[in-house]
Amino acid sequence: MADPNAYFKKGALVEISSDEPDFRGAWFLGTVISRSRAKQKNQVFVQYHTLMSDHDETKFLREKVDVIQLRPPAPREMGRAFSLGEEVDAYHLDGWWEGVITRISGQDSAGGARYSVYFRGTREELDFGADELRLHREWVRGEWVPPFEFMSNTNVEEPSKNAVEKLGEETFAEVANSITNVEEPCIDIVENFGKGTLGGVASDNANEESCIGIGEKFRKGAFVEITSDEDGFQGAWFAATMLEKLSSDEYMVEYQSLTNDDGTELLKEKANIKHIRPFPPETAVADYYSLLQEVDALYNDGWWVGVISKVLQGKKYLIYFRGTNEEMEFNHSDLRPHQDWIDGKWVMAPKVARL
Repeated sequence: MADPNAYFKKGALVEISSDEPDFRGAWFLGTVISRSRAKQKNQVFVQYHTLMSDHDETKFLREKVDVIQLRPPAPREMGRAFSLGEEVDAYHLDGWWEGVITRISGQDSAGGARYSVYFRGTREELDFGADELRLHREWVRGEWVPPFEFMSNTNVEEPSKNAVEKLGEETFAEVANSITNVEEPCIDIVENFGKGTLGGVASDNANEESCIGIGEKFRKGAFVEITSDEDGFQGAWFAATMLEKLSSDEYMVEYQSLTNDDGTELLKEKANIKHIRPFPPETAVADYYSLLQEVDALYNDGWWVGVISKVLQGKKYLIYFRGTNEEMEFNHSDLRPHQDWIDGKWVMAPKVARL
């Protein structure tokens, strides 16, 4: 059996639990910054996406936690209806809290059901909409219990490498016609990032204004991803934190996984707004990925977009990278569904690419 802790490497998106009495049963979204070495090999340094530092409220909280306090982001079935007595996680106070549904009431303003959730730890009962709930699951030895059925694995004929390369020849218009919006696509970095459901995805009533002027809304401490035009780095995105605005289109950032030349501290550099995007919103964690699916692969401390060219045994995959014409093998834990930030919205390619 694969090491269940192999997922928690630098740059991995995670959920973090706390040992503090007031926070037991809650999970908060974050990112692994680094793993401790030597004697503290089971400890991990993380940065939260929704909790701010007590010492500086403009910066997200960073702390060292035991690896046992981490798990991948729990999957969600979007648009799911819930039943009386069902155990769920409810998004409340910037995190996901375990509870049980005690009552199903009338419809909300959007026409959906309202659910009353009882929290055993605090003995509170609060009301939530379906978009604020997910089925409660436990992360046990590297597997979700109960399991999450992401998609059915149909028998697809394995394509030749030339067939995969043809994906890169599609026009942008053809790709744009095939992509679908993520359920909650609009992120307003200042007002919503780190405060709403799924670590800051804008609510359903977000208006068009919150999707424009993104360059003016990257505040100090915002968690983002940075790309580069330098040779050898095209197509890669690296996690970073906004430090300060230098001009109308230039910012100073601090990378979360890249260090300076002597490795003594995290790398800081200037970045143009065209190379900056918000950190991608949480998506359901796939039980497996499919042939020809577009994914991001974690490699050399960054996320690189590629296409699955072959599904191997043991949750391993061959990924083809168009930019370098290379094919490399990756573990399931080193992949995430590919998303693009286009015109202030997150869009996701179809789960299985069509030729």
